[in-house]
Amino acid sequence: MLKDYSEQHRFFSLFRISVICLFIIAFDIPVSLAGKWKTVAQPETPILLTNWPNDIRWIFRDGGSTPNYAADRWVALGKPSAGYETKNQTIISVLYLNAGYYWDSGITGDVRERLQKRAVGFHGPFAGAEWESGQKFECYADRSCNFRVLKFKVGGEECQWVFDNPDLDTTDPTSGRSRTPWAVEIIHCGTAIPFQKDHFKRTEKTIQITYPGATNKVASPKTSAAISSPATPKTETRPVAVQWEGKAGLIAGEVEIPSRGAGKIRFTLSQSGGRCSGNFAYNKPGRGVWSAACSSGETASGTFQTLGSGRGATGEGTDNTGRSVKFTIGEKK
Repeated sequence: MLKDYSEQHRFFSLFRISVICLFIIAFDIPVSLAGKWKTVAQPETPILLTNWPNDIRWIFRDGGSTPNYAADRWVALGKPSAGYETKNQTIISVLYLNAGYYWDSGITGDVRERLQKRAVGFHGPFAGAEWESGQKFECYADRSCNFRVLKFKVGGEECQWVFDNPDLDTTDPTSGRSRTPWAVEIIHCGTAIPFQKDHFKRTEKTIQITYPGATNKVASPKTSAAISSPATPKTETRPVAVQWEGKAGLIAGEVEIPSRGAGKIRFTLSQSGGRCSGNFAYNKPGRGVWSAACSSGETASGTFQTLGSGRGATGEGTDNTGRSVKFTIGEKK
């Protein structure tokens, strides 16, 4: 569930670190990979896999943004190289939290029930899981769920359910998300050696997951040539025309629209010569918030709405003195 902490629908740009527009989000794994999910090569994802068994066949899927644009998502599906054995069956689900949100909740409900309900399709190999007793199976608004490992068996094979999200319950509307807001869920059969916190390494662009086995080899998935190549988000640049009350004529600039995360806006005030830059981010489908700060000391913020896929967007807001600011983003070329 998302909670809206922004009645004003505004947030400051990088020039002002304070954040006043934030939402909370819980982690939820996909039931199916249909719809907008597409198969991609590993270098097109932020997922880096180290030390995983070489006989795992990997399939990487990109799900784009969640329906509310709160996060971008990917899945890595690992299958045995031959046969239908349980060993090496793997599902790695990754979420990257977008600007304007923070992690407040973990996994909804009982982990065992969730896995059982999803024991079809790519979750099918984990049907009939036998969980060790005495474990804590609920992992919602509990800081101890920043990292949790639960053990179970399928057909006598040692398996693990792993959840790792260092931001969980450590961020709030004041602090906002961290610089590396990755959440990871792993379901894997094949080793009794448990995952640990240091098996997860985060940067602003990648999440590296090291296998806890003893092979000490870097996996080379059969779906891509290089498992360790970092993914760089694709960025599209479009023109923007700004109307600022009290300033003559249209102000020309540009916006950078990345394939994931928050975008950037830049323009120059012709009269004062002030250079302005800021950010914009979605908080609802087709809608979002923006802000900008100028070297002249002027600031502005407001909301925007897209005009359809590739058709540009319009935005409006006010500056720090209450004057109207409007802009139009051009269509995709």
